[in-house]
Amino acid sequence: VLSPVREGSSNQTIETMRLHQVMTTEAAAASFDLTRQRELQPSAVLQRIYFINLEKNTKRRAMMEQCLGNQPESRAVPFFRVNATVGKTDNPHACAKNKQQLERCRGLSGLAMTEVDIIQNYNTSGLTLVLEDDFCVDMEKQTLDQLVQTTVDLVPEDWDIIRWDCWGHIPSSFDFVVRNSTHKVFRTKPERPCKDKVCWFCGGTHAMLWRHTSLPKLHAVWSQRPFTDVDCVLSSSKRAADLKSYCVNIGIGSLLRINGEESDIPKLGD
Repeated sequence: VLSPVREGSSNQTIETMRLHQVMTTEAAAASFDLTRQRELQPSAVLQRIYFINLEKNTKRRAMMEQCLGNQPESRAVPFFRVNATVGKTDNPHACAKNKQQLERCRGLSGLAMTEVDIIQNYNTSGLTLVLEDDFCVDMEKQTLDQLVQTTVDLVPEDWDIIRWDCWGHIPSSFDFVVRNSTHKVFRTKPERPCKDKVCWFCGGTHAMLWRHTSLPKLHAVWSQRPFTDVDCVLSSSKRAADLKSYCVNIGIGSLLRINGEESDIPKLGD
């Protein structure tokens, strides 16, 4: 049973759909039944947008509401704010060994817990666009429906998660689906052994497309402890070995800097 929780907004009333009963991580993982989680909508129809935002970051929230509010009225996809979980600050050992600095651990653990919270407690039927609150999609080029259709057409039909405009060095072991002057589409599964000097890959989670039937895989990856970066783990974790994760670099928007509301998680150019 879904219970709407209304949140006030300067631009519109945002109605966040949460499950009536909050499940624990273990119960949620056990409850996923793929035989009952079939897509009810056409494969490229976007049902909703969630943007992740800490309560204290009011400038970021206003920017995201303005950005997502620029959709054509006749083709608008509903968007909702997700109140980000504040990360771990009492135990630096909650995070991986090389990521235990206080601000870094707080940022990456909070984001991981928020992703799991969305999977467990929010409406994620069909296709869901999940954004971080410092990325604005350029909707002057095409509508979100057109963007999703174009993107899905560029990857194999059995994809699990798609990330747009991934940053960083791309290991030579990655399999490219498309590679030309305007499009770079690749699966983020490195082969071993890696011959590059830099074999790790993160890429960011600023703009992601989720499909409902693949959420059990994402839940398993992002529920791991100790905490680590949610983007890096998609191409490094043993639990992600069978995850069909793709980056579609086609320039869909801009990563923005908000003075006074900087991220705790390092990003490209930081």
